[in-house]
Amino acid sequence: MRVLVLLSILLISPSSWGQMIAARSDAEHRHAETLLRLADALGTGDATAFADAYTPDATLHATGRRGKAGAAALLRDLRGLVPDARWTIEMVIAQGRFASARGWIEGTSRGRRVRFEVITQHRFDAGRIAEQWEQYDSALLPP
Repeated sequence: MRVLVLLSILLISPSSWGQMIAARSDAEHRHAETLLRLADALGTGDATAFADAYTPDATLHATGRRGKAGAAALLRDLRGLVPDARWTIEMVIAQGRFASARGWIEGTSRGRRVRFEVITQHRFDAGRIAEQWEQYDSALLPP
């Protein structure tokens, strides 16, 4: 039973993105790739690419925002606090319509280097994020 559970999970490690994948489906692999593209869009500040990862009616539970416009606003707010933000994804686990990412965001906020851990969870619909939950240590950000 335990072996079956492990084989049903997609695990990606940054040291060998293409080599540490055990996935049941191509969809799970695509969910992980979407999260990696999301991290890239955060790093470049590309609001269009960031918002494109979400469904038109997506719910971002932590902020209460909705849709592509809500996702773009989340990106703008984060980049406003940490203009040079980079999201390093350490691990992605995907199963079925869900994927979770763990990593950290780092950059400069008001002249001070910050780094805070981030855990995100996502439900996908038709290859895009339909719901998102996130947890991070916002205490590390200056007021």
